[in-house]
Amino acid sequence: MGAGIAALGFWLFIAAAVIGGIWEGIRKREESHKTLRQLLESQPNADDKLIAVVQKLVEEEQSRPDRDFLVAAFWLIPVAIGLAGLAFFVSMNEPDARAPMIGVATLVGCIGVGALIASYVFKKLDGRE
Repeated sequence: MGAGIAALGFWLFIAAAVIGGIWEGIRKREESHKTLRQLLESQPNADDKLIAVVQKLVEEEQSRPDRDFLVAAFWLIPVAIGLAGLAFFVSMNEPDARAPMIGVATLVGCIGVGALIASYVFKKLDGRE
């Protein structure tokens, strides 16, 4: 029974994280539209060139996959190190747990290194280097 509740809690957390990410994207899009709307209201004779420049600035601020991957890597790599340390302490009481926990730490570390590599690739593709 306890394992079922723990699994339910885990999946509820994942659902909340996904919904939060979607909600954040919606809010950012609304804010960019609000900025453009305010520009048009304050400058009724704004030309298409000015609107395009402001829209590009708003989109560039929001669209930075290189930064997003770098932040993910900065979270995942220390978590992998922490999981490896946890494997050491847990294996003091349960020796059979060491190998699976090291495997999980390695998996998380590989994902973190992949995010770091993706950050550099996106940075180079965007010409920000």
